Amino acid sequence: PTGAAQSHNLAPSTAGRRAFVANVGPGSISVLDLERRRLRGVVQVGARLQRVTVSADGRRVFTHDQERPRVVAVDPERLTVIRDYFLPGLSYVSAAARDGRT
Repeated sequence: PTGAAQSHNLAPSTAGRRAFVANVGPGSISVLDLERRRLRGVVQVGARLQRVTVSADGRRVFTHDQERPRVVAVDPERLTVIRDYFLPGLSYVSAAARDGRT
């Protein structure tokens, strides 16, 4: 149902209407519409990624690039990459702060 291979690590939206899934090998995030039970879209992020996290306000989805040391922010409405957060080394997982600031 994700439209991509190597899907894992599902993260529900804060409202519970959507879910986001990391697709490791393809380097993408699948966006699932849980109410309609269908694939809403796939966002290409990089060559290979791990994990997916939703911000507390639901306005951003984050994933971890496993080829470059960065966390990538995705707009879950527009299905586009909106920002790269470059890191000193590769990361595997993170969590969004409840206050929505980080």
